[in-house]
Amino acid sequence: MTDSKYFTTNKKGENFELKAELNNEKKEKRKEAVKKVIAALTVGKDVSSLFPDVVNCMQTDNLELKKLVYLYLMNYAKSQPDMAIMAVNSFVKDCEDPNPLIRALAVRTMGCIRVDKITEYLCEPLRKCLKDEDPYVRKTAAVCVAKLHDINAQMVEDQVQEAIVVIRDIFRKYPNKYESIIATLCENLDSLDEPDARAAMIWIVGEYAERIDNADELLESFLEGFHDESTQVQLTLLTAIVKLFLKKPSETQELVQQVLSLATQDSDNPDLRDRGYIYWCLLSTDPVTAKEVVLSEKPLISEETDLIEPTLLDELICHIGSLASVYHKPPNAFVEGSHGIHRKHLPIHHGSTPLAIHTPLMPNQSIDVSLPLNTLGLVTKMEPLNNLQVAVKNNIDVFYFSCLIPLNVLFVEDGKMERQVFLAMWKDIPNENELQFQIKECHLNADTVSSKLQNNNVYTIAKRNVEGQDMLYQSLKLTNGIWILAELCIQPGNPNYTLSLKCRVPEVSQYIYQVYDSILKN
Repeated sequence: MTDSKYFTTNKKGENFELKAELNNEKKEKRKEAVKKVIAALTVGKDVSSLFPDVVNCMQTDNLELKKLVYLYLMNYAKSQPDMAIMAVNSFVKDCEDPNPLIRALAVRTMGCIRVDKITEYLCEPLRKCLKDEDPYVRKTAAVCVAKLHDINAQMVEDQVQEAIVVIRDIFRKYPNKYESIIATLCENLDSLDEPDARAAMIWIVGEYAERIDNADELLESFLEGFHDESTQVQLTLLTAIVKLFLKKPSETQELVQQVLSLATQDSDNPDLRDRGYIYWCLLSTDPVTAKEVVLSEKPLISEETDLIEPTLLDELICHIGSLASVYHKPPNAFVEGSHGIHRKHLPIHHGSTPLAIHTPLMPNQSIDVSLPLNTLGLVTKMEPLNNLQVAVKNNIDVFYFSCLIPLNVLFVEDGKMERQVFLAMWKDIPNENELQFQIKECHLNADTVSSKLQNNNVYTIAKRNVEGQDMLYQSLKLTNGIWILAELCIQPGNPNYTLSLKCRVPEVSQYIYQVYDSILKN
């Protein structure tokens, strides 16, 4: 049944009935009532009298219902600013919700409620969202700041400057994804007086000069007070103008000569002079090499710390600047007291059980022995990831070797995720982290597949049939807390399955695919 049913009611006292439904104890009843309110609003009916009742429905973890309430607020907040203040507490609360989609939704709605009276209440939650751990929330907050700036420029001036720095960092970590807002950023140039914000904006103009028609004019405006700028701004401006020259040489020759002269002849700062002379030598002797160096493609920013167990990470932070931060091991793992490097040997584990070998081994004889794998210790990133280092000690010596293990031995039993959490995390993980694989020559039905995988701690969250294909949505978790989400597509009669994997650490996905392939074929 479609949503058209919500447009068909036309009773006397309709708002009175809706008011009762909006205050119903059952969540589904309230959601249906809000849908009716939005439908009435859409066809031009006045439902403003229901404002306090609709706002009360914001106290929910249902994303669909929250979107509907926010839609209502955006429509009536400007005409009823006094009542809109009632929603401020809910906005503040939603900005701290564990779900990044709800945090972003709250921030986006803030930017659409252009009411001067409530802007002052939104600045603090907005400031927090600019420093949010989730890039989508930070990006949404930055855009919201630009919108609020039109309402009350003085009040949100600091947030504008913080937003510029945040957006610069987002551009660096997620290139070619959010550049559509560059034009909006350029409109706020005159309001920047903090060195961090000025340097960030200069970097953006230089990095994307080919997309900005008046990039030379923008950078020249910063050049006018060059000697009054901080060293950070001067260095960034020098690099930005050199980038601009390499991209548009015929239009900016005079500008680059001016900044090189300011940096090398009129400055006493050794860092600025050195960089200026390096650029000058590069540009005058080999422009092609200069372009390769200055405009070289930057490596993507990634976080290897995602693979380190949190308690170990906390310990390593205390030893930044030492070999511990290079080895990703605490000092006691490779240093013994003050006697230098620890000689490689097996630690003593009191009460440990020796290998269960009942008879002496003869030359060329082999035997299979099982050992429990303790996954509660420190985590170190290996190459490849499923490489296990082993040491066996006997009465003669210690023997070291390594072997490749199937990654499913590291799948934990509490890897089943709630449906709503699965959906939110799938949307939250960047699309470029999604990898697709083919599992070939597999002749199992969906139920058998689900059962075999669950025996290995891979849990099916949901199952549905789409155009004759069985779609399994699954989750699993590694011992170091990394979650992997999967979508497995099985078409009856087709022995080839399609496996889509999403993870915040995409280098893990190849090994997860190998586990799937092995489990389903054995």
